[in-house]
Amino acid sequence: VELSVRPEWEGKNLIELSLRKKYGINVVAMVEGKEVSTNINPEQPMSAFMKLIVIGNTAKLNKLK
Repeated sequence: VELSVRPEWEGKNLIELSLRKKYGINVVAMVEGKEVSTNINPEQPMSAFMKLIVIGNTAKLNKLK
């Protein structure tokens, strides 16, 4: 599923967000503009223009949409 970066996630990185622990989802790619990165740097701060490609339990993913 492709998720937009939430306003409360802006400026934080994947380590700080602990998305796997909090939501049971795994980020498999980050999209910024036309660039898709599957070699993710977990310390890279999120921007409002990013999208995350994630996998996880459907019910948990629906809570984030």
